[in-house]
Amino acid sequence: MVPEPLTENIVSGTRGPRGFVIGTAGHIDHGKTALIRALTGVETDRLPEEVRRGITIDLGFVHTTRNRLAPDGVRVEGDVPVSFIDVPGHERFIRTMVAGAQGVDAILLAVAANEGMKPQTREHLSICDLLGIDRGIVVLTKSDAVETEELEKTRYRIRAELSGHPARTWPMIACSAHTGRGIDALRRALCELVTHVRPRPEDAPLRLPVDRVFSFKGFGTIATGTLVSGHLRVGDELETTFAGKTGRVRGIHVRGQSATLAVAGDRTAVNLPALAPELLERGDTLVRPGQVPPSRFVEVLVTHLPANRVAMPRLTRGLFHALTAQVNATVRLLGQDELAPGQTGAAVVELDSLLPLLPGDRFVLRGYRKLADHGTTTGGGEVVNVDARKPRGAAVSRAVWIQRFRQAEVGQKALMLLEDAPLTGRSVDELAARLACSPARLLERAAPLVNGGQVALIGTPPERMISNATLDRLATRLLTIVRRRQQSSPLESGMGRESLRASLGAAGRPLSEPVFDVSLKRLQGAGQIVEHQGLVRTTDFKPAAEERQRQLLERVHAEYARAGLQPPLQRELEVLLAEPGSELAQAIGTLVRQGQLTRVAMGLHFDTAVISLLEGKLRAFLDEHGAITPQQWKTVSGVSRKYRIPLAEHFDARRVTIRVGDLRRPWGKRASTPAQGHGGASRFPTKPGTN
Repeated sequence: MVPEPLTENIVSGTRGPRGFVIGTAGHIDHGKTALIRALTGVETDRLPEEVRRGITIDLGFVHTTRNRLAPDGVRVEGDVPVSFIDVPGHERFIRTMVAGAQGVDAILLAVAANEGMKPQTREHLSICDLLGIDRGIVVLTKSDAVETEELEKTRYRIRAELSGHPARTWPMIACSAHTGRGIDALRRALCELVTHVRPRPEDAPLRLPVDRVFSFKGFGTIATGTLVSGHLRVGDELETTFAGKTGRVRGIHVRGQSATLAVAGDRTAVNLPALAPELLERGDTLVRPGQVPPSRFVEVLVTHLPANRVAMPRLTRGLFHALTAQVNATVRLLGQDELAPGQTGAAVVELDSLLPLLPGDRFVLRGYRKLADHGTTTGGGEVVNVDARKPRGAAVSRAVWIQRFRQAEVGQKALMLLEDAPLTGRSVDELAARLACSPARLLERAAPLVNGGQVALIGTPPERMISNATLDRLATRLLTIVRRRQQSSPLESGMGRESLRASLGAAGRPLSEPVFDVSLKRLQGAGQIVEHQGLVRTTDFKPAAEERQRQLLERVHAEYARAGLQPPLQRELEVLLAEPGSELAQAIGTLVRQGQLTRVAMGLHFDTAVISLLEGKLRAFLDEHGAITPQQWKTVSGVSRKYRIPLAEHFDARRVTIRVGDLRRPWGKRASTPAQGHGGASRFPTKPGTN
């Protein structure tokens, strides 16, 4: 693959003005490449196979300026950099065409005057429409091959076929790359077209969809693409979405010129010497590490093209094109059983591969069979929400939510996502990425919601956001958990703070400490919750422990404290204290929750103060000797293997020690040298009964 021009000073240089990207479109052999050559003097077909077969196979790139495009003798004010992307027209290379069309500002739609609109002309035009490309020029190529009367008939037929498309208002210029006829008129139209450069989202997360990868001697891996959002500087660290590998940018080229900065809309080449070329491919996207969470499910508005002869069913498999990637996907309509040709509806798309999509991204859907006179493109549309889940429940209401979300402004979108989020809320950085904006812009747009009490900010500076409605749900759940504990354990003075936080979590992870604190303080402020010495209870709760029950707790704790490192089992305690097993079990559980007893193994509990004392002795021994052998552990603990082995496993579980062969070492130290003072290693089992 032939690289874009690179100079020796790739690390130096500065960025010029924002450029304009123009893509070609049209049927095979309708003169797209010849048109670019006539306008710029550059041949974009450079692969040997392209030259041999006389057709475009891969993407071609040319960089020029508005002044250079102007007709001879014409000087325009306000020069603008212009890049051309030449795409293949053969139906077999639609994937390449879609990758090239992503991120362009306008298109040159080439239609041969002697053939008119053909299947790939229609398909390319549909793709451009689905990608939101609404500016361009219709070029009647090979106009020297027909008479004037036939040319006018062709012009009329094309206008009629474009009647339902934005291209109906585009300039239509007859040209001949062979004779030069109409080229100056096309140059003037192009100069007019690039007058207004459409702004791109520079404050959104950086994404550089890769359309070419190659290795350049002396530089290493080069990846090129159109920077669709964000900005990029030399020295930035980038991550590949497919392989998950990171590399630092050593150099940047913008439109073939060395630069230190690239912004959204720029044709960009980045030098990533730390990444091997095989770690990147077309369809990959370069992002900042962790900034754009890739999506498996996305909610979209999808249009079923009028070229389809049958309706889209509720469930459809196809090829999903977005950025420069093509992945298999399942489209599930929401709120309707089918989508008629020409209709638009809400849907959720399940992607077979994760993609770093953002709201507002355009996509194309292709089927596996050709449509009559059109190709395989069946539809496409706009990504609305990338924070979606597998659809379940009321599909009609979800379809309404998607429509509302698309029309909302950033602050309102944030509120909708927060209300739809789990009880933990969202981090500011993650929420900003989900909304395709910067954290600063998100906080600015959400300020009215914060002031109005609809959203709460957590942390200084703000790190998380959570909706007031979510905090209300969390408060209700917190109260329910505390009241249930009070009903089941009336002897306790309250529920342990950490136990409560763990109960409020999900997927085995406790609720985050900042969110938990906010929730607890809201309830304390409302006079519903009291926290004292790490125990949480409702204000109306009075512990039901009678004097005898209090005495039982004291007796049980005293027995464990007296026994030290050789505590009784519960059945032994029943004999010692002459109390029913059910009451003793409840008393032991209460003492564990209060932190006075520590559970080491099933049915085996120790006084917490005794355990802490033993842990101190163990740590001191490890600090002095670096490891402990089974015999040394026996000496340090002073107890039989009935207690010694469970205690050793307890300290392993608490990450005080780690077993390395026959020894135990401080957690994190895995060296295998024997402990000082121990000439031979004996087996130190981790399961009782194996020694």
